[in-house]
Amino acid sequence: MLTGALSRTAERALPLLPGVLIGPFAEVFGTLAYLSSPGARRNVRSNLAVIAPDRKTSARRVFVEQTRNYVEIFSIPHIKPERLLASLRVEGWEHVAHAYELGKGVILASAHLGSVSFVGQLTLAHGLPVALPVEVIGDIRNPYVVPLGPRAISDQLLGIFERTLKLPGKLSVPEQPKP
Repeated sequence: MLTGALSRTAERALPLLPGVLIGPFAEVFGTLAYLSSPGARRNVRSNLAVIAPDRKTSARRVFVEQTRNYVEIFSIPHIKPERLLASLRVEGWEHVAHAYELGKGVILASAHLGSVSFVGQLTLAHGLPVALPVEVIGDIRNPYVVPLGPRAISDQLLGIFERTLKLPGKLSVPEQPKP
């Protein structure tokens, strides 16, 4: 009950936060979350040790960035498409547009760089439809709709990728940035 009330409050209040205050807000509330969550802090440190053993990324920084992502998640639906497009630097969108024009659909996959919610909004801002994989459970007159979990999605996507790679064509892999 309290979690739902906090979520509804955040949904209403965070979109009103001026852009210049998002960074300071994330610093304060991300640090508070870091300090008040020893179990989560321990898990983040453990994950960082595996995925970035040579980097000095702090667990506190992860909490701060996650807070920034939550602010963006609540704010994105209120951003006009023109403003969203102007605020993001996207390279290679013409390839997505061309693939969509071929009429067979497009699957977008990316590294998790910032708020993943921007991908769907960016696609919609460009005028393309977005499909979300869900499972419908129960009576069709009163269905229970849940997003498919990562394992279910990845199992299906692997099949799609396997079939796609068997098609004639050229696989394009972006160049890795130079260190």
